[in-house]
Amino acid sequence: MQGNVSLSKWQTIFCIANLAMLLPGVYYAYDIPASLYAVLQNELGSNDEEYEYQMQLMYALYSFPNIILPVGVGAVMDRLGTPKSITVVFFFVILGQILTSLGVANKSFYIILTGRTIFGIGGESVNIVQGNLSSYFFNGSFLSFVLAFNTSVARAGSVANDLLTRRIQMAYGSAFAFWVGTLICAVASALWLARFYSKMSRNQLLQIPTNSQAHVEYQNESQVNLTEQVEARMKHSSSNSSTENIDEKGMQTVILPVFDDTRMDMSIRQKAFQNIKYVYQNFPLPFWLICADLLIFNGIMIPFNLIQSSFVGDKFFGGDDVTAKGLMSIPNTACVFLGPLIGIIQDKKGNLPFYLIACGGLYFISHSLLTFSNMPPIIAISLLSFPYVFQLTVWPCIPKLLQEKDVSLGFGIATAIMNLGLFLVPIIVAWVGTSASDLKNGQMKSFYNQEYLFLSMAFLSIIISIILFDVDKRRFASILSNVKIEDKDTVELHSSISKES
Repeated sequence: MQGNVSLSKWQTIFCIANLAMLLPGVYYAYDIPASLYAVLQNELGSNDEEYEYQMQLMYALYSFPNIILPVGVGAVMDRLGTPKSITVVFFFVILGQILTSLGVANKSFYIILTGRTIFGIGGESVNIVQGNLSSYFFNGSFLSFVLAFNTSVARAGSVANDLLTRRIQMAYGSAFAFWVGTLICAVASALWLARFYSKMSRNQLLQIPTNSQAHVEYQNESQVNLTEQVEARMKHSSSNSSTENIDEKGMQTVILPVFDDTRMDMSIRQKAFQNIKYVYQNFPLPFWLICADLLIFNGIMIPFNLIQSSFVGDKFFGGDDVTAKGLMSIPNTACVFLGPLIGIIQDKKGNLPFYLIACGGLYFISHSLLTFSNMPPIIAISLLSFPYVFQLTVWPCIPKLLQEKDVSLGFGIATAIMNLGLFLVPIIVAWVGTSASDLKNGQMKSFYNQEYLFLSMAFLSIIISIILFDVDKRRFASILSNVKIEDKDTVELHSSISKES
Protein backbone atom coordinates (compact mmCIF):
# COMPACT_ATOMS: atom_id res chain seq x y z
CA MET A 1 0.00 0.00 0.00
CA GLN A 2 2.77 2.41 0.89
CA GLY A 3 5.81 3.59 -0.96
CA ASN A 4 9.17 4.64 0.37
CA VAL A 5 7.93 5.18 3.94
CA SER A 6 6.19 2.74 6.27
CA LEU A 7 3.35 4.52 8.05
CA SER A 8 0.99 3.42 10.78
CA LYS A 9 -2.76 3.57 10.26
CA TRP A 10 -3.11 7.01 11.84
CA GLN A 11 -0.01 8.33 10.10
CA THR A 12 -1.49 7.17 6.79
CA ILE A 13 -4.77 8.98 7.47
CA PHE A 14 -2.91 12.10 8.58
CA CYS A 15 -0.69 12.04 5.49
CA ILE A 16 -3.60 11.58 3.06
CA ALA A 17 -5.59 14.37 4.73
CA ASN A 18 -2.67 16.80 4.60
CA LEU A 19 -1.91 16.06 0.96
CA ALA A 20 -5.56 16.49 -0.01
CA MET A 21 -5.75 19.95 1.58
CA LEU A 22 -3.10 21.40 -0.73
CA LEU A 23 -5.39 22.32 -3.62
CA PRO A 24 -8.98 23.35 -2.66
CA GLY A 25 -8.02 27.03 -2.33
CA VAL A 26 -6.26 26.97 -5.70
CA TYR A 27 -9.29 25.38 -7.38
CA TYR A 28 -11.59 28.01 -5.87
CA ALA A 29 -9.52 30.90 -7.21
CA TYR A 30 -8.88 29.20 -10.56
CA ASP A 31 -12.59 29.08 -11.43
CA ILE A 32 -13.54 32.62 -10.39
CA PRO A 33 -13.37 34.04 -13.97
CA ALA A 34 -15.71 31.27 -15.15
CA SER A 35 -18.26 32.17 -12.47
CA LEU A 36 -18.15 35.83 -13.51
CA TYR A 37 -18.14 35.19 -17.27
CA ALA A 38 -21.46 36.98 -17.75
CA VAL A 39 -20.51 40.19 -15.90
CA LEU A 40 -16.81 40.90 -16.42
CA GLN A 41 -17.31 42.12 -19.98
CA ASN A 42 -18.95 45.35 -18.87
CA GLU A 43 -16.26 45.99 -16.28
CA LEU A 44 -13.46 45.44 -18.78
CA GLY A 45 -15.26 47.51 -21.42
CA SER A 46 -14.67 44.96 -24.18
CA ASN A 47 -16.71 44.10 -27.24
CA ASP A 48 -17.93 40.53 -27.79
CA GLU A 49 -14.97 39.38 -29.87
CA GLU A 50 -12.36 40.91 -27.58
CA TYR A 51 -14.04 39.52 -24.50
CA GLU A 52 -14.16 35.96 -25.83
CA TYR A 53 -10.41 35.99 -26.34
CA GLN A 54 -9.79 37.75 -23.02
CA MET A 55 -11.65 35.15 -21.01
CA GLN A 56 -10.06 32.20 -22.77
CA LEU A 57 -6.61 33.80 -22.42
CA MET A 58 -7.07 33.93 -18.65
CA TYR A 59 -7.03 30.14 -18.72
CA ALA A 60 -4.61 29.69 -21.61
CA LEU A 61 -1.89 31.80 -19.97
CA TYR A 62 -2.45 30.00 -16.68
CA SER A 63 -1.39 26.82 -18.48
CA PHE A 64 1.30 28.25 -20.78
CA PRO A 65 4.25 28.26 -18.31
CA ASN A 66 3.24 24.80 -17.19
CA ILE A 67 4.15 23.30 -20.55
CA ILE A 68 7.77 23.31 -19.37
CA LEU A 69 7.29 23.89 -15.64
CA PRO A 70 7.04 20.19 -14.64
CA VAL A 71 10.69 19.79 -15.60
CA GLY A 72 11.87 22.75 -13.55
CA VAL A 73 9.78 22.07 -10.46
CA GLY A 74 11.42 18.70 -9.90
CA ALA A 75 14.89 20.24 -10.06
CA VAL A 76 13.89 23.09 -7.71
CA MET A 77 12.42 20.66 -5.21
CA ASP A 78 15.57 18.57 -5.32
CA ARG A 79 17.66 21.64 -4.52
CA LEU A 80 15.44 23.40 -1.96
CA GLY A 81 13.78 20.44 -0.28
CA THR A 82 10.07 19.95 0.24
CA PRO A 83 9.27 22.58 2.93
CA LYS A 84 10.98 25.46 1.13
CA SER A 85 9.57 24.35 -2.23
CA ILE A 86 6.01 24.36 -0.91
CA THR A 87 6.58 27.80 0.61
CA VAL A 88 7.81 29.15 -2.74
CA VAL A 89 4.91 27.75 -4.77
CA PHE A 90 2.35 29.08 -2.30
CA PHE A 91 4.04 32.49 -2.61
CA PHE A 92 3.44 32.40 -6.37
CA VAL A 93 -0.18 31.37 -5.83
CA ILE A 94 -0.89 34.28 -3.50
CA LEU A 95 1.10 36.83 -5.53
CA GLY A 96 -0.66 35.82 -8.73
CA GLN A 97 -4.10 36.04 -7.18
CA ILE A 98 -3.29 39.43 -5.64
CA LEU A 99 -2.27 40.79 -9.05
CA THR A 100 -5.39 39.32 -10.65
CA SER A 101 -7.57 40.98 -8.02
CA LEU A 102 -5.77 44.29 -8.50
CA GLY A 103 -6.27 44.00 -12.25
CA VAL A 104 -10.02 43.50 -11.83
CA ALA A 105 -10.23 46.37 -9.34
CA ASN A 106 -8.38 48.69 -11.75
CA LYS A 107 -10.07 47.27 -14.87
CA SER A 108 -6.67 46.43 -16.36
CA PHE A 109 -6.73 43.31 -18.48
CA TYR A 110 -2.93 43.18 -18.76
CA ILE A 111 -2.51 43.14 -14.98
CA ILE A 112 -5.11 40.37 -14.85
CA LEU A 113 -3.17 38.31 -17.41
CA THR A 114 0.09 38.86 -15.53
CA GLY A 115 -1.56 37.72 -12.33
CA ARG A 116 -3.12 34.65 -13.94
CA THR A 117 0.24 33.64 -15.42
CA ILE A 118 2.00 33.90 -12.06
CA PHE A 119 -0.95 32.19 -10.38
CA GLY A 120 -0.60 29.37 -12.92
CA ILE A 121 3.08 28.91 -12.08
CA GLY A 122 2.19 28.50 -8.42
CA GLY A 123 -1.05 26.57 -8.86
CA GLU A 124 0.34 23.89 -11.15
CA SER A 125 3.47 23.65 -9.02
CA VAL A 126 1.29 22.85 -6.01
CA ASN A 127 -0.36 20.17 -8.14
CA ILE A 128 3.03 18.70 -9.07
CA VAL A 129 4.22 18.79 -5.45
CA GLN A 130 1.07 16.99 -4.37
CA GLY A 131 1.51 14.31 -7.03
CA ASN A 132 5.17 13.75 -6.18
CA LEU A 133 4.47 13.51 -2.46
CA SER A 134 1.60 11.10 -3.10
CA SER A 135 3.81 8.90 -5.28
CA TYR A 136 6.53 9.00 -2.62
CA PHE A 137 4.35 7.92 0.29
CA PHE A 138 2.03 5.56 -1.58
CA ASN A 139 2.47 3.24 -4.52
CA GLY A 140 0.87 0.17 -6.02
CA SER A 141 -2.89 -0.04 -6.25
CA PHE A 142 -3.46 2.27 -3.27
CA LEU A 143 -2.03 5.17 -5.28
CA SER A 144 -5.21 5.20 -7.40
CA PHE A 145 -7.31 5.94 -4.33
CA VAL A 146 -4.92 8.61 -3.03
CA LEU A 147 -4.78 10.47 -6.36
CA ALA A 148 -8.56 10.29 -6.74
CA PHE A 149 -9.09 11.48 -3.17
CA ASN A 150 -6.72 14.42 -3.69
CA THR A 151 -8.61 15.59 -6.75
CA SER A 152 -11.98 15.00 -5.10
CA VAL A 153 -11.14 17.21 -2.14
CA ALA A 154 -9.70 19.84 -4.49
CA ARG A 155 -12.99 19.90 -6.38
CA ALA A 156 -14.66 21.01 -3.15
CA GLY A 157 -13.04 24.36 -3.89
CA SER A 158 -14.73 24.38 -7.30
CA VAL A 159 -18.08 23.55 -5.69
CA ALA A 160 -17.71 26.46 -3.28
CA ASN A 161 -16.84 28.74 -6.17
CA ASP A 162 -19.85 27.60 -8.21
CA LEU A 163 -22.21 28.31 -5.33
CA LEU A 164 -20.72 31.47 -3.81
CA THR A 165 -18.71 33.62 -6.23
CA ARG A 166 -21.54 34.94 -8.42
CA ARG A 167 -23.64 35.72 -5.35
CA ILE A 168 -20.72 37.52 -3.70
CA GLN A 169 -20.27 39.53 -6.89
CA MET A 170 -23.94 40.52 -6.95
CA ALA A 171 -23.71 41.77 -3.39
CA TYR A 172 -20.27 43.39 -3.29
CA GLY A 173 -18.87 43.59 -6.83
CA SER A 174 -16.43 41.64 -8.99
CA ALA A 175 -13.25 42.96 -7.39
CA PHE A 176 -14.45 41.88 -3.95
CA ALA A 177 -15.23 38.39 -5.30
CA PHE A 178 -11.63 38.08 -6.53
CA TRP A 179 -10.27 39.37 -3.21
CA VAL A 180 -12.27 36.66 -1.44
CA GLY A 181 -10.40 34.15 -3.60
CA THR A 182 -7.13 35.78 -2.58
CA LEU A 183 -8.06 35.52 1.08
CA ILE A 184 -9.01 31.86 0.74
CA CYS A 185 -5.68 31.05 -0.95
CA ALA A 186 -3.74 32.95 1.72
CA VAL A 187 -5.54 31.31 4.64
CA ALA A 188 -5.34 27.83 3.12
CA SER A 189 -1.62 28.27 2.41
CA ALA A 190 -0.91 29.57 5.91
CA LEU A 191 -2.79 26.72 7.58
CA TRP A 192 -1.08 24.07 5.47
CA LEU A 193 2.39 25.51 6.05
CA ALA A 194 1.68 25.80 9.77
CA ARG A 195 0.76 22.12 9.89
CA PHE A 196 3.71 21.13 7.75
CA TYR A 197 6.27 23.04 9.79
CA SER A 198 4.85 21.91 13.12
CA LYS A 199 6.87 19.28 14.97
CA MET A 200 3.99 16.82 14.94
CA SER A 201 3.45 17.15 11.19
CA ARG A 202 7.11 16.79 10.35
CA ASN A 203 7.41 13.70 12.53
CA GLN A 204 4.33 12.11 11.01
CA LEU A 205 5.13 13.04 7.43
CA LEU A 206 8.88 12.58 7.34
CA GLN A 207 9.63 10.00 10.03
CA ILE A 208 10.84 6.57 8.97
CA PRO A 209 10.96 3.88 11.68
CA THR A 210 14.07 1.71 11.66
CA ASN A 211 12.88 -1.10 13.91
CA SER A 212 12.25 -4.64 12.71
CA GLN A 213 8.86 -3.68 11.29
CA ALA A 214 10.21 -0.83 9.24
CA HIS A 215 9.93 -1.09 5.51
CA VAL A 216 12.21 1.09 3.42
CA GLU A 217 12.35 0.59 -0.31
CA TYR A 218 15.02 2.07 -2.45
CA GLN A 219 15.69 0.57 -5.83
CA ASN A 220 18.78 1.57 -7.79
CA GLU A 221 20.30 0.17 -10.91
CA SER A 222 22.23 -2.56 -9.10
CA GLN A 223 19.10 -3.89 -7.32
CA VAL A 224 20.77 -4.00 -3.89
CA ASN A 225 19.12 -6.06 -1.17
CA LEU A 226 17.03 -4.58 1.63
CA THR A 227 19.89 -4.30 4.13
CA GLU A 228 22.06 -2.48 1.62
CA GLN A 229 19.13 -0.25 0.71
CA VAL A 230 18.67 0.84 4.32
CA GLU A 231 22.41 1.41 4.73
CA ALA A 232 22.50 3.46 1.54
CA ARG A 233 19.56 5.56 2.71
CA MET A 234 21.15 6.04 6.14
CA LYS A 235 24.50 7.01 4.65
CA HIS A 236 22.91 9.41 2.19
CA SER A 237 20.74 10.82 4.95
CA SER A 238 23.81 11.59 7.07
CA SER A 239 25.43 13.44 4.21
CA ASN A 240 22.35 15.65 3.97
CA SER A 241 22.33 16.67 7.64
CA SER A 242 19.54 14.29 8.63
CA THR A 243 19.15 13.62 12.31
CA GLU A 244 18.36 10.57 14.39
CA ASN A 245 15.89 10.68 17.26
CA ILE A 246 14.56 8.38 19.92
CA ASP A 247 10.83 8.82 20.36
CA GLU A 248 8.82 8.33 23.54
CA LYS A 249 8.44 4.61 22.85
CA GLY A 250 12.15 4.10 22.37
CA MET A 251 11.83 3.68 18.62
CA GLN A 252 14.75 4.98 16.65
CA THR A 253 13.68 7.20 13.78
CA VAL A 254 15.42 8.95 10.95
CA ILE A 255 14.27 12.30 9.60
CA LEU A 256 14.88 12.24 5.86
CA PRO A 257 14.31 14.85 3.18
CA VAL A 258 11.29 13.66 1.24
CA PHE A 259 13.02 13.63 -2.10
CA ASP A 260 16.23 11.78 -1.27
CA ASP A 261 15.36 9.09 -3.82
CA THR A 262 14.80 11.65 -6.53
CA ARG A 263 18.05 13.43 -5.73
CA MET A 264 20.01 10.16 -5.86
CA ASP A 265 18.47 9.46 -9.25
CA MET A 266 18.87 12.95 -10.69
CA SER A 267 21.55 11.92 -13.19
CA ILE A 268 19.11 9.47 -14.76
CA ARG A 269 16.29 12.02 -14.80
CA GLN A 270 18.43 14.75 -16.30
CA LYS A 271 19.68 12.35 -18.95
CA ALA A 272 16.10 11.37 -19.74
CA PHE A 273 15.00 14.95 -20.19
CA GLN A 274 17.98 15.75 -22.38
CA ASN A 275 17.79 12.63 -24.48
CA ILE A 276 14.73 12.33 -26.68
CA LYS A 277 15.90 8.93 -27.81
CA TYR A 278 15.68 7.66 -24.24
CA VAL A 279 12.05 8.75 -23.98
CA TYR A 280 11.26 7.27 -27.39
CA GLN A 281 12.72 3.90 -26.44
CA ASN A 282 11.28 3.63 -22.93
CA PHE A 283 7.86 5.29 -23.18
CA PRO A 284 5.45 2.96 -25.02
CA LEU A 285 2.57 3.82 -27.34
CA PRO A 286 -0.12 3.39 -24.62
CA PHE A 287 1.55 6.14 -22.60
CA TRP A 288 1.22 8.62 -25.47
CA LEU A 289 -2.39 7.57 -26.10
CA ILE A 290 -3.14 8.21 -22.43
CA CYS A 291 -1.54 11.65 -22.72
CA ALA A 292 -3.76 12.36 -25.73
CA ASP A 293 -6.85 11.37 -23.73
CA LEU A 294 -5.70 13.56 -20.86
CA LEU A 295 -5.30 16.53 -23.20
CA ILE A 296 -8.75 16.02 -24.73
CA PHE A 297 -10.64 15.43 -21.48
CA ASN A 298 -9.26 18.58 -19.86
CA GLY A 299 -9.60 20.45 -23.15
CA ILE A 300 -13.33 19.78 -22.99
CA MET A 301 -13.87 20.30 -19.27
CA ILE A 302 -12.03 23.58 -18.62
CA PRO A 303 -13.20 25.68 -21.62
CA PHE A 304 -16.78 24.41 -21.24
CA ASN A 305 -16.77 25.33 -17.58
CA LEU A 306 -15.92 28.87 -18.66
CA ILE A 307 -18.79 29.31 -21.13
CA GLN A 308 -21.32 27.06 -19.36
CA SER A 309 -23.08 29.69 -17.27
CA SER A 310 -23.80 31.97 -20.23
CA PHE A 311 -24.62 29.16 -22.67
CA VAL A 312 -26.96 27.24 -20.37
CA GLY A 313 -28.34 30.44 -18.87
CA ASP A 314 -29.21 31.90 -22.29
CA LYS A 315 -30.64 28.70 -23.75
CA PHE A 316 -32.57 27.28 -20.81
CA PHE A 317 -33.07 30.00 -18.16
CA GLY A 318 -33.70 33.20 -20.08
CA GLY A 319 -30.29 34.66 -19.30
CA ASP A 320 -30.17 33.63 -15.62
CA ASP A 321 -26.48 32.76 -15.37
CA VAL A 322 -26.62 32.43 -11.56
CA THR A 323 -28.92 29.42 -11.73
CA ALA A 324 -26.95 27.99 -14.65
CA LYS A 325 -23.65 28.29 -12.78
CA GLY A 326 -25.19 26.65 -9.74
CA LEU A 327 -25.83 23.55 -11.85
CA MET A 328 -22.09 23.10 -12.35
CA SER A 329 -21.79 22.36 -8.66
CA ILE A 330 -23.43 18.99 -9.44
CA PRO A 331 -20.52 17.34 -11.32
CA ASN A 332 -17.97 18.98 -9.03
CA THR A 333 -19.82 17.72 -5.95
CA ALA A 334 -20.01 14.28 -7.54
CA CYS A 335 -16.22 14.32 -7.85
CA VAL A 336 -15.89 15.06 -4.14
CA PHE A 337 -17.91 11.99 -3.15
CA LEU A 338 -17.53 9.59 -6.08
CA GLY A 339 -13.83 10.17 -6.78
CA PRO A 340 -12.54 8.10 -3.84
CA LEU A 341 -15.16 5.42 -4.57
CA ILE A 342 -14.00 5.11 -8.17
CA GLY A 343 -10.42 4.90 -6.89
CA ILE A 344 -11.35 2.01 -4.60
CA ILE A 345 -13.27 0.20 -7.36
CA GLN A 346 -10.38 0.69 -9.74
CA ASP A 347 -7.95 -0.68 -7.16
CA LYS A 348 -10.06 -3.82 -6.80
CA LYS A 349 -11.38 -4.35 -10.33
CA GLY A 350 -8.90 -2.69 -12.68
CA ASN A 351 -10.24 -2.18 -16.24
CA LEU A 352 -8.68 1.24 -16.73
CA PRO A 353 -9.31 1.37 -20.52
CA PHE A 354 -13.04 0.91 -19.86
CA TYR A 355 -13.15 4.10 -17.80
CA LEU A 356 -11.38 6.05 -20.54
CA ILE A 357 -13.78 4.83 -23.24
CA ALA A 358 -16.75 5.57 -20.97
CA CYS A 359 -15.38 9.02 -20.20
CA GLY A 360 -15.26 10.03 -23.86
CA GLY A 361 -18.65 8.47 -24.55
CA LEU A 362 -20.36 10.25 -21.68
CA TYR A 363 -18.81 13.57 -22.66
CA PHE A 364 -20.27 13.04 -26.14
CA ILE A 365 -23.74 12.16 -24.82
CA SER A 366 -23.85 15.03 -22.33
CA HIS A 367 -22.82 17.68 -24.83
CA SER A 368 -25.18 16.24 -27.43
CA LEU A 369 -28.08 16.69 -25.00
CA LEU A 370 -27.05 20.27 -24.24
CA THR A 371 -26.62 21.12 -27.91
CA PHE A 372 -29.48 19.35 -29.69
CA SER A 373 -32.07 18.80 -26.97
CA ASN A 374 -34.41 21.01 -24.99
CA MET A 375 -34.49 18.60 -22.07
CA PRO A 376 -33.91 20.20 -18.67
CA PRO A 377 -30.17 20.92 -18.52
CA ILE A 378 -29.87 19.32 -15.09
CA ILE A 379 -29.97 15.93 -16.85
CA ALA A 380 -27.00 16.63 -19.11
CA ILE A 381 -25.06 18.47 -16.40
CA SER A 382 -25.64 15.60 -13.95
CA LEU A 383 -24.46 13.15 -16.59
CA LEU A 384 -21.21 15.13 -16.80
CA SER A 385 -20.52 13.96 -13.25
CA PHE A 386 -19.39 10.58 -14.54
CA PRO A 387 -16.75 11.69 -17.06
CA TYR A 388 -15.51 14.23 -14.51
CA VAL A 389 -14.97 11.33 -12.12
CA PHE A 390 -13.80 8.77 -14.68
CA GLN A 391 -11.03 10.99 -16.00
CA LEU A 392 -9.43 10.75 -12.56
CA THR A 393 -8.46 7.21 -13.58
CA VAL A 394 -6.03 8.49 -16.22
CA TRP A 395 -3.16 9.24 -13.85
CA PRO A 396 -2.88 5.78 -12.24
CA CYS A 397 -2.28 4.34 -15.72
CA ILE A 398 1.14 5.98 -15.93
CA PRO A 399 2.99 4.00 -13.21
CA LYS A 400 1.72 0.76 -14.73
CA LEU A 401 3.35 1.49 -18.08
CA LEU A 402 6.74 2.83 -16.99
CA GLN A 403 9.71 1.56 -15.07
CA GLU A 404 9.92 2.89 -11.53
CA LYS A 405 12.76 5.28 -12.28
CA ASP A 406 10.75 6.81 -15.13
CA VAL A 407 7.45 7.38 -13.30
CA SER A 408 8.25 10.94 -12.17
CA LEU A 409 9.38 11.79 -15.69
CA GLY A 410 6.18 10.26 -17.04
CA PHE A 411 4.02 12.38 -14.75
CA GLY A 412 5.99 15.44 -15.84
CA ILE A 413 5.57 14.74 -19.55
CA ALA A 414 1.85 14.00 -19.13
CA THR A 415 1.36 17.22 -17.17
CA ALA A 416 3.23 19.22 -19.82
CA ILE A 417 1.14 17.74 -22.64
CA MET A 418 -2.06 18.40 -20.70
CA ASN A 419 -1.08 22.03 -20.21
CA LEU A 420 -0.12 22.35 -23.87
CA GLY A 421 -3.71 21.41 -24.63
CA LEU A 422 -5.05 23.79 -22.00
CA PHE A 423 -3.05 26.57 -23.64
CA LEU A 424 -4.11 25.82 -27.23
CA VAL A 425 -7.71 24.62 -26.83
CA PRO A 426 -9.07 27.79 -25.12
CA ILE A 427 -7.61 29.89 -27.94
CA ILE A 428 -9.25 27.59 -30.51
CA VAL A 429 -12.53 27.78 -28.57
CA ALA A 430 -12.33 31.58 -28.63
CA TRP A 431 -11.62 31.57 -32.37
CA VAL A 432 -14.53 29.21 -33.06
CA GLY A 433 -16.81 31.39 -30.96
CA THR A 434 -15.86 34.72 -32.50
CA SER A 435 -15.87 33.41 -36.08
CA ALA A 436 -19.67 33.16 -35.91
CA SER A 437 -20.40 36.24 -33.80
CA ASP A 438 -21.74 38.22 -36.75
CA LEU A 439 -24.27 35.54 -37.73
CA LYS A 440 -27.93 35.44 -36.82
CA ASN A 441 -28.56 34.75 -33.11
CA GLY A 442 -25.09 36.16 -32.42
CA GLN A 443 -23.74 34.86 -29.14
CA MET A 444 -25.95 31.78 -29.04
CA LYS A 445 -24.67 30.75 -32.47
CA SER A 446 -21.09 30.99 -31.25
CA PHE A 447 -21.92 28.78 -28.28
CA TYR A 448 -23.30 26.13 -30.61
CA ASN A 449 -20.13 26.17 -32.70
CA GLN A 450 -18.07 25.74 -29.55
CA GLU A 451 -20.24 22.78 -28.58
CA TYR A 452 -19.60 21.20 -31.99
CA LEU A 453 -15.88 21.45 -31.20
CA PHE A 454 -16.36 19.72 -27.84
CA LEU A 455 -18.38 16.96 -29.50
CA SER A 456 -15.63 16.39 -32.06
CA MET A 457 -13.03 16.17 -29.32
CA ALA A 458 -15.14 13.70 -27.34
CA PHE A 459 -15.57 11.49 -30.41
CA LEU A 460 -11.82 11.59 -31.03
CA SER A 461 -11.16 10.52 -27.44
CA ILE A 462 -13.43 7.49 -27.90
CA ILE A 463 -11.38 6.40 -30.92
CA ILE A 464 -8.09 6.93 -29.06
CA SER A 465 -9.33 4.96 -26.04
CA ILE A 466 -10.49 2.06 -28.21
CA ILE A 467 -7.06 1.97 -29.87
CA LEU A 468 -5.49 2.05 -26.40
CA PHE A 469 -7.61 -0.90 -25.30
CA ASP A 470 -6.66 -2.89 -28.39
CA VAL A 471 -2.93 -2.13 -28.15
CA ASP A 472 -2.89 -2.88 -24.43
CA LYS A 473 -4.59 -6.22 -24.99
CA ARG A 474 -2.57 -7.38 -28.00
CA ARG A 475 0.91 -6.09 -27.20
CA PHE A 476 1.10 -5.53 -23.45
CA ALA A 477 -0.81 -8.43 -21.91
CA SER A 478 -3.64 -6.13 -20.72
CA ILE A 479 -1.36 -4.47 -18.18
CA LEU A 480 -3.83 -1.56 -17.84
CA SER A 481 -6.75 -3.89 -17.19
CA ASN A 482 -5.09 -6.01 -14.51
CA VAL A 483 -5.70 -5.17 -10.88
CA LYS A 484 -2.28 -6.26 -9.70
CA ILE A 485 0.80 -7.55 -11.45
CA GLU A 486 3.53 -9.35 -9.59
CA ASP A 487 6.98 -7.76 -9.51
CA LYS A 488 8.50 -10.45 -11.73
CA ASP A 489 5.79 -10.02 -14.33
CA THR A 490 6.15 -6.24 -14.16
CA VAL A 491 9.86 -6.43 -14.89
CA GLU A 492 9.23 -8.73 -17.86
CA LEU A 493 6.46 -6.52 -19.19
CA HIS A 494 8.53 -3.35 -18.89
CA SER A 495 11.35 -5.12 -20.67
CA SER A 496 9.04 -6.14 -23.50
CA ILE A 497 7.54 -2.65 -23.63
CA SER A 498 10.97 -1.12 -24.14
CA LYS A 499 11.79 -3.58 -26.90
CA GLU A 500 8.48 -3.35 -28.76
CA SER A 501 8.14 0.42 -28.57
